[in-house]
Amino acid sequence: MPLTDVKCRNAKGKIKPHKLSDGGGLHLLVNADGAKYWRLAYRWHGKQRTLAVGVYPAVGLVEARAARDDAKRNLAANVDPSAVKRERKRAAKIATGNTFEAVAREWHENWKGARTPYYAGQILRRVSVCVFRRHDGAAIFCGVIYLPGDQTGFAGADAAEIGD
Repeated sequence: MPLTDVKCRNAKGKIKPHKLSDGGGLHLLVNADGAKYWRLAYRWHGKQRTLAVGVYPAVGLVEARAARDDAKRNLAANVDPSAVKRERKRAAKIATGNTFEAVAREWHENWKGARTPYYAGQILRRVSVCVFRRHDGAAIFCGVIYLPGDQTGFAGADAAEIGD
């Protein structure tokens, strides 16, 4: 039998976490401390997976059901709902402009004023090659960057040595 908002609101924590099923793999996980979490159980390539949909009451019953339906559409299109959620989070983080690359480029704009254009360009190129390269959304760091004023400068492969 599908859940109602009243059942969700009145669910209390027990000694162990328990699930209140809504159907289609969607359930409300009620922890011992009374915290309530929407979860979606599904199978991907024969393996059981669980997708976190949200926290109740911030995500209501209607929104949780909509997220379940969206995930089921992704599964029907042979797309992993967890991968879709991960990509959405990554895109939202990039859209805010608060990524490491955005902060580093802003720092470089402020820092380069007291340096020669050649040296500032060299540092930006090295940071771009070694730090900003991405593989599956993760930054790859291939050297050590010392703080400005450190006499050793950049320790690691030069941009020409790394190649593209």
